[in-house]
Amino acid sequence: MRLVSAFTESGKVVLEAVANLYRVERVGFARLREAEELARRAGAVGSGGISSDDPDAPDKLRQKVAELQASRDRMKQVNAHWRKHGTIDGLEMGDDERHRIRENQRIWGGLRGPPTP
Repeated sequence: MRLVSAFTESGKVVLEAVANLYRVERVGFARLREAEELARRAGAVGSGGISSDDPDAPDKLRQKVAELQASRDRMKQVNAHWRKHGTIDGLEMGDDERHRIRENQRIWGGLRGPPTP
């Protein structure tokens, strides 16, 4: 207290200000963590699958099956091209798909391994 009071008229005022800043910071970080948790929850809405009590469940399941079949057929094309040419270069695809396939190759079998979905 003597050191603080040597630099200010009232050391008590400085200590109270520091304590107040600490409280504000602590509350602010608590609110930040809460906001991040709420954002995580909001991002998960709608990604929990198809509920059996959903009246649109049959249509959603048909759509999901169609998407999976399309993905499977696309990977059949990619794998056939790979077997014939030994590379995915020259195959018509977007940058995102090419990056995803390259990343899967790196993870699952190296760039010499066949593409994986």
